[in-house]
Amino acid sequence: MDGSPSRGETIPIRLFLGGFDLTPTFREVNKKYSTRYYLSLVLIDEDHPPPNSFFYVKLTELPLDARRYFKQSEIVLYRQQPEEALALGQQTKIAGAHSAPSPTLKQLPAQ
Repeated sequence: MDGSPSRGETIPIRLFLGGFDLTPTFREVNKKYSTRYYLSLVLIDEDHPPPNSFFYVKLTELPLDARRYFKQSEIVLYRQQPEEALALGQQTKIAGAHSAPSPTLKQLPAQ
């Protein structure tokens, strides 16, 4: 992205979740439990100081005059069918997960 984002502009991000032990999102399973995941995002703008920067406490090595923007969103995780994942090239190699295929997945014939 070049320049400053304008109001309402969407900034795409890529999350590599291969290193985390995650399950799909479940909502009200037998009306007893749910599994939900939330993404907390903090954007730090070091170029524009906040109006009362002397009230901010220095918690990290970042400058005191940096603006911080917070956003928390629920993300929905789902599982792909193993055949679809193999057909798509199983992008886990990019995500840093194990490069060897799982023994439980059947191999697709070469085309």
